[in-house]
Amino acid sequence: MKALVTLKNLKCNKGKGKIIRNLSRILDVRIVDINVDNGTMFFVYANVTAFQKVKRELFRIGYPMQTPNYPKAMAPKIYGGGRSSEISAV
Repeated sequence: MKALVTLKNLKCNKGKGKIIRNLSRILDVRIVDINVDNGTMFFVYANVTAFQKVKRELFRIGYPMQTPNYPKAMAPKIYGGGRSSEISAV
């Protein structure tokens, strides 16, 4: 799952480094991007427990989440009518 969050107090690259260092210890979480100018972080997480760990850790180190946004999932592409002959040909 993906999340784009706005972080409070993120103003410099030192904070960005602190976030990367602390969140890298959490399994099932991968940071995709941290934008210091906008104060946003985009990351991928495996389950709700991992998201809660990220939220708790960010609060603990002084960069609490202000607004989590969950990007909409893209619909899977369906080729043809889903007949087995078409699927095996792909």
